[in-house]
Amino acid sequence: MSKINYVKNKIYSGEVKHTRFFPFQHSFSYKISYFWFRLNDFREYFLFKRNKVSIFSFFDKDHGQIERKGFIEDFFQRKLKRIKGEFSKVKVFCLPRILSYSFNPISVFIFYDKRNIPSGIVFEVNNTFK
Repeated sequence: MSKINYVKNKIYSGEVKHTRFFPFQHSFSYKISYFWFRLNDFREYFLFKRNKVSIFSFFDKDHGQIERKGFIEDFFQRKLKRIKGEFSKVKVFCLPRILSYSFNPISVFIFYDKRNIPSGIVFEVNNTFK
């Protein structure tokens, strides 16, 4: 994990391609932009909000199993205590809600210690049916 550098907040644009060969042939592709950001940096952004409706929104409940009024960092703190992991920063690579529309097949959380060295990684996967 030491090769996962602490990169500033960014938007990555790309293209998703999918092809199915069986039981029938089907394919599609579309352009998409994933966001890479630190969970506590939301005060800096005008159009990107956390747990609030905006043009771009990150709702904790869309990206993990949290208690009703909890935050996703609390969930990770409890889980990582079991394995003696510690972190001071959490960065996430995901699709935020866009105009309240949610489509997020995968969220990748990277945990960094106080020296910005990665100390853990969690993949949270959603399918069509949650």
